[in-house]
Amino acid sequence: MSILRINALQVHAVDGEHSVPLLRGVDLEIEAGETVGLAGESGSGKTLTGLSVMGLLPQPAVQLTGGELVFQGQPLTTLPVRARQQLRGASMSMVFQEPMTALNPVQRVGLQLSELYQIHRPELSRALVRRQLLQALSDVGVSDAERRLEAYPHELSGGLRQRMMIAMALALKPALLICDEPTTALDVTIQAQVLDLIRGLTREMGTAVLFITHDLGVLAELADRVAVMYGGVIVEQQPIDALFERPQHPYTEGLMRSIPRFDHAPRLRLDIIPGQVPQANESVLGCRFHPRCARATARCQLESPKMDHGVACHHPGQAVC
Repeated sequence: MSILRINALQVHAVDGEHSVPLLRGVDLEIEAGETVGLAGESGSGKTLTGLSVMGLLPQPAVQLTGGELVFQGQPLTTLPVRARQQLRGASMSMVFQEPMTALNPVQRVGLQLSELYQIHRPELSRALVRRQLLQALSDVGVSDAERRLEAYPHELSGGLRQRMMIAMALALKPALLICDEPTTALDVTIQAQVLDLIRGLTREMGTAVLFITHDLGVLAELADRVAVMYGGVIVEQQPIDALFERPQHPYTEGLMRSIPRFDHAPRLRLDIIPGQVPQANESVLGCRFHPRCARATARCQLESPKMDHGVACHHPGQAVC
């Protein structure tokens, strides 16, 4: 069963009478209990996709201008604001990259977590909410939970703050969890713990996950399927094993070659993708990747490729990565 369906999603930055396309027709579907990775360089549109689903675009500067978002069979783009708010936190949740900016610095953590129940479970008594909060913190591995609830965000480590955000996101067992690079600001040891936590809890609850990251190595451990974004569109979608074994899009191949590997000779320089992601206001005819692509032909410069068998490329193929 489909939990989330994104069809031809378009988002623009709007300044008066001028608008700049940021997302140029994103198509993605997530099944119940599935973990889908959304990968790509900074500026490819990954976070905007997640914010669009959550209804958290910074309007009016950034606006959803086309396409369809369907959550559990319910169109999101036509929902009234109040109804959309009722979905957030209860049926769909999001864990952000930097918990220090997501948490209110002048409120105790316990108060911020309890607001979730005030909004979505107002019938619960304060004592029952307290017990559920303690259980939620226990589920994410927070020790001495009573004391942690009384702490301010700055009194907690980065790893603990992110655990608090995960506890808040999963407290009401949502059908969909969106993770926007939740481990980027953490050291490697804590990152592994947080990834294990997300994987374990979401599988236990049957929660579908959209995991946004630039790190394909993280997705190798976490995702069932990966969608690769470039320049505001998805250029390749494959099951995780197929993506690593047979990348089809030259951009995906470039990302794969840039990952350090233990089976390479010592001191071997990593490959890089020349050039940069085009700016949103930069006009590029045809395939937006062609200025950086060694496989590009005249057709690539004139005609935008369509998604076919999981890849949007005029010359898909396999490279040794």
